[in-house]
Amino acid sequence: MYSLHFSILEKALPIMIGPLTGAIVGGVIGFFSSNFTINKNWERQKKYEQNNIAFAMYQELYIREKLLNKIILNLKGKQNFEIMFIPIYTEKDLYFIFRKEMSAFDNKLSNSIVKLYVYLESAEKQRKRVMDYIDNNFSPGQYEFEILIDKLQKAQNELQESLKLFRQNFCFSEDNFAQLDDLI
Repeated sequence: MYSLHFSILEKALPIMIGPLTGAIVGGVIGFFSSNFTINKNWERQKKYEQNNIAFAMYQELYIREKLLNKIILNLKGKQNFEIMFIPIYTEKDLYFIFRKEMSAFDNKLSNSIVKLYVYLESAEKQRKRVMDYIDNNFSPGQYEFEILIDKLQKAQNELQESLKLFRQNFCFSEDNFAQLDDLI
């Protein structure tokens, strides 16, 4: 009886090895190709998201540059101090929303953005100080305005550097930029 089972197995084994090997090889190939496709799609999706975040941040900084220009010109010309009521930045800026994603940008770009927001924070504190004088019916001294202008100019210089690095690292079509110049 033992030899009967053995002879059936000897005859069936060569017939079964081909399809069994084909199924295993096909499964392995399918597994690796699906993982490759998933990884490729994931990388493509991450790049797409990064480009969208960069484009939104670029537009926000582009608008902020125009605001800073206007504030600096008004302060230097000692005119239209109503613009001082506009905050230089807020906690709702995209910088605060996308801090984690921003770390995936080029090292120079992400460092420049962080440096920019340090300057903006310093300028905002000085703007609030000047506004406190005005709110309490005091005239801020020329020195207070000079400090504010200096801080705004440092922020503006870093802002221009950030915008330059955005343009170097990402391809933006200027046709897609928001036309918000009249809002500033």
